[in-house]
Amino acid sequence: MASIFSHMKNVYLSMSPPIPAPSENDHEPLRMGILGAANIAPNAVIVPSKSSTGLEVTSVAARDSKRAEEFAKSHGIAKVYGSYDALLKADDVDVVYNPLPNGLHLKWTTEAVMNGKDVLCEKPLASNAQQAREMFAVAREHNRVVLEAFHYRFHPSLHEFAYHLRKALTPENPLVGVKASMMVPGGFIKDSDIRFSYPLAGGALMDCGVYPISTVLYAVRVAGEGARAGSNFDFATWSSGIEVVNADSVLFSTSDKKVLEAKAYLNARGEPGIDEATSARLLVPVPGSPARQKVPCEISASLKTYRDTKIPLLGWRVPKLSLPTVEATLKDGTKVELVNYIAPSIYHCITVTSPSGQQQQYKAYTPSPNSSTDLGVTAAVDGKWEPTVGKPWWTTYRYMVEAFDLGVQAFKRGTAPMFVAPPSSADDAKNRKGGWAPVWMDNRESEVVMECVDKIYEKTGLGKRI
Repeated sequence: MASIFSHMKNVYLSMSPPIPAPSENDHEPLRMGILGAANIAPNAVIVPSKSSTGLEVTSVAARDSKRAEEFAKSHGIAKVYGSYDALLKADDVDVVYNPLPNGLHLKWTTEAVMNGKDVLCEKPLASNAQQAREMFAVAREHNRVVLEAFHYRFHPSLHEFAYHLRKALTPENPLVGVKASMMVPGGFIKDSDIRFSYPLAGGALMDCGVYPISTVLYAVRVAGEGARAGSNFDFATWSSGIEVVNADSVLFSTSDKKVLEAKAYLNARGEPGIDEATSARLLVPVPGSPARQKVPCEISASLKTYRDTKIPLLGWRVPKLSLPTVEATLKDGTKVELVNYIAPSIYHCITVTSPSGQQQQYKAYTPSPNSSTDLGVTAAVDGKWEPTVGKPWWTTYRYMVEAFDLGVQAFKRGTAPMFVAPPSSADDAKNRKGGWAPVWMDNRESEVVMECVDKIYEKTGLGKRI
């Protein structure tokens, strides 16, 4: 019973975190401006920053000035700018969070970079892979930090999953399959939502499908050799070897007359262009595999998930709740599974199932001692946290905010943006004169995720977003 109350307390603290004591940092907190009064912003940066001594949300700008004022008042944000441009040109803004619709990520992230701001950009990074490459090219040209907000990558539960996966692997018992899903219950998202807008680069694969894509890529990197964030691993060549064997989409459908009249779900040819669900099977090369092994990976994503049965007589469809899950299978049948990789601070479970069916379960609400072992360091392809970092109530977003702050600070002290990821060796650390972030998602992998999205959409016949 005590553990239940303790867990409930942690969930409460994640939503209403304690204000930290005055900072002992050697720098003033980064002042963050938010582009748009987006619904995701409170969970992603506003609440997490309240318990941070390194970053604070100080301003917001929105197209609707009244909405911006209300948003700022509701969330205790001190300053409202009358336009995105004004916020990006402001001297009292150090970094920018871009949670705008997918189709606007490229424009406003590059505008921020060209105005000397470092950017935390929501996933998916852009409408397509070419836009992602263009975004990072501009960031390199202007020497700024851009991080894609794949928040789950920063939580210790994923690093613990990687540890147990790596522990089970041997040359004779390799990884032979990965499955990952992200299924949103039906009715949770309105049909009028921008997620179903083709001009804004919407769709299930774009919104929730990038999670399972990035998760299977992570698992395969853990099983390989040398594919660490910030290393000299050739992500482009790796990506070129990824094959989409098959892919299927369920087209968006609605009975909402206003949505039908608006026709936002239609592509430029006037044809349905939005998927409400997509599944795909990929073959992903194992980095460093001498036999050039490719692992079959299955991804499933839906913005409208319902049970097969309906309520008798009424005929109503029943929403289906399923937790985002990733499962890795080895040659001997061993399975390593992480349930609820998206919101592990609320609940998660890592299960290792032996070929005989015996199960061992693990959890990591804070960094596990396993992460500091040699095996844990090897498994941590995006880096790891020291055991002293974090609290049991820290969400994925809170860990992400911590990493973003540390990455930007490392850059300000002299580390080049491309080297703010943790070093893979002592020699590699020499490139990081200003230090590094303990955990980081490599820009080049963000490009690989978008390249997979493009390939899957092309395979379904819907075509990549434009």
